[in-house]
Amino acid sequence: MIKDFNLIKNVFKKNNLPHPLKITLFTSGQVNHVYDIDNKYVIKIEGELEYARGLFSFQVELSDILLNKGARLPRIINAGKVDGKEYLLMEKISGKSLVYDWLKFSNKQKENFFAELAEQLKIFHSIKSDKYNIEIYLNKKYKNLRDAIENVIDFKCIDKDKLEKTYQEDLELLEKYYNQNLKILDETDTAVFVHNDIHFENIFYENDRITGIIDFDWGGYAPRDYELKKIIDFFYNPTNYVEDEMQVRYKGEKLKNEMIWLKKYYPELFSNDNLCDRLKLYYLGHVIFIFREYLTGRWSKNAVKEIHQKINDFYRHNWLEKSIFNNL
Repeated sequence: MIKDFNLIKNVFKKNNLPHPLKITLFTSGQVNHVYDIDNKYVIKIEGELEYARGLFSFQVELSDILLNKGARLPRIINAGKVDGKEYLLMEKISGKSLVYDWLKFSNKQKENFFAELAEQLKIFHSIKSDKYNIEIYLNKKYKNLRDAIENVIDFKCIDKDKLEKTYQEDLELLEKYYNQNLKILDETDTAVFVHNDIHFENIFYENDRITGIIDFDWGGYAPRDYELKKIIDFFYNPTNYVEDEMQVRYKGEKLKNEMIWLKKYYPELFSNDNLCDRLKLYYLGHVIFIFREYLTGRWSKNAVKEIHQKINDFYRHNWLEKSIFNNL
């Protein structure tokens, strides 16, 4: 029995759609419950974690704007609340996720996909805002980018005394870096819409053509280069962005050519001064989140070990500089 069967049935009844016959749970969803309905619809139902709240309602108007601009994404039928749970009901886009076949493609095919991806990102980034709202669902808007970033970075929320000495040293390094460099984000009027979760699981294709980009839950209004935060993290360690059964295939993969193609077809994405320092500042919010969740018992020791390695690579050994500018 599908856990959310009655809720799904009520959503379909509310929207005057035929009774669902075949319901399949997607295994890749980590925050929300995502279902394929009769191979025609997709429904997302909010999960149990507190940061699963409020992720859907803003997407209806946004998706209409993007579709009118030529973006490829699922058409949203309805968003609302049923049986105490928020939901997002969409048409299912054709094709399948790039993640399943990426390692089989030729370099020519891969480059063509990145040319298309660049065009889609340019459409996203054509939507401007006079305020920064790093994650729209939080509904926290700022005129200055520095203020928006400061809002999501709070070193005080971590009790360093409960961490091993190695991780205490990591946090001390990051806090020093933050205080020395935050001033470079003192800017206004550079906010555009960023998807903020671009990786191969969220890109669908058919016949060597991108058919759609999905999962706008973490979208926000930020500088264009903020989009690179998630993309480069995916290039750095793709196994963190694939479901369990795919991890063996991607283990040890470093997506190097992908960086070259993205730079080739969207050079403006890399045009900011102090790009690597900006990215390191953007990453701090996620690093702090991992340490905080580890101390609450929600994240494992392995997650902290991974973040320690990233701190070494990004903040101590200049992996970002080498991978972006030297095509390491």
